[in-house]
Amino acid sequence: MRDFDDVLRAGLREVSPFWLRPLGVRLAGRRLLSLAELTERVPSRGQHYAGLQQVNVGRIIGSEDRSEDFTATFLPINSSLRNRWAQVRDLMLAQRLNRAVQVVEFGGYFFVRDGHHRVSVAKAHDIDFLDAEVVRFAVPVRLLPRITMAKLPLLEAKLEFHDETGVFDVVAAEDVGDAHPDSWQFLRGQVRTGFPRLLGMEGPLPDTGAIPSRWFDGPHRIIRDYMRREVALLLF
Repeated sequence: MRDFDDVLRAGLREVSPFWLRPLGVRLAGRRLLSLAELTERVPSRGQHYAGLQQVNVGRIIGSEDRSEDFTATFLPINSSLRNRWAQVRDLMLAQRLNRAVQVVEFGGYFFVRDGHHRVSVAKAHDIDFLDAEVVRFAVPVRLLPRITMAKLPLLEAKLEFHDETGVFDVVAAEDVGDAHPDSWQFLRGQVRTGFPRLLGMEGPLPDTGAIPSRWFDGPHRIIRDYMRREVALLLF
């Protein structure tokens, strides 16, 4: 069983390496990801209540509004959390605290709305699943693995590509992968010139408007195959 001082020291080491401690500097990129900051840059396309679920603790990566209290791995970095954290730890390990946490799902990952101490204790003690009430924010792509605020331009470029082409309505975003922001602009040009050529059309698509969904059905499944076959080469 880990005590609070142990996890607090580990958390402070995570956000403030030893060479920065004399300066009192904490690395912003190592604090917990903020859903509020994320949705300022990448707004959701609606939301709905998804009910009570068992969620994988490894997929809980951020907080709705308490990112300053924990590291990116949910270690506490605020000594004022001591009493509550220890109390929650004791209750959870004794299996006397079964109330579900409340989380927001965004892009396949979860952000804590209520239950930060329970998630922190679960991660510190290798508890793999927690009961959670889930509200799902709609977004057409999954978040990048180990996403940080510094990686948001990758996600923004991918979403802009989707908004301009509508590709992820018919081809799974996971099949396309991720790339440097400039690569998405290159792929956008390939889509608007290459797709019409595959269909025997003259001239490229206009610069605005989504690709017609009928292009991905019936005899035009060649488009889907093209995306899956060529996109890795185009992007990387």
